[in-house]
Amino acid sequence: MARARRADLRPDRGQRGELHQPLRARRRRAWRHRLARITAPTLVLHGTDDPFLPPGHGEALAAEIPGARLVPVPGAGHEPPPRSRWDVVLPAIVEHTRP
Repeated sequence: MARARRADLRPDRGQRGELHQPLRARRRRAWRHRLARITAPTLVLHGTDDPFLPPGHGEALAAEIPGARLVPVPGAGHEPPPRSRWDVVLPAIVEHTRP
């Protein structure tokens, strides 16, 4: 009986209803407030075609970190930017790391 119950509670097993929602919400709240305390210069590169995290996620991240700069990467997904987008990414990194 315990074994079946444990399987039912696994978040990756299809039982992802309201039982897991509060836990995910608590995890989000556990770190999101700390973004405002980041003092390091921050560059957020976010692909406009990311199938996992839509562009709004990059916008929200950059908005939460003081002084962060968002650079949308057109046509990039959820992976390192393709060479065809280096014309956007490389100048942003060079500018960001310039002393």
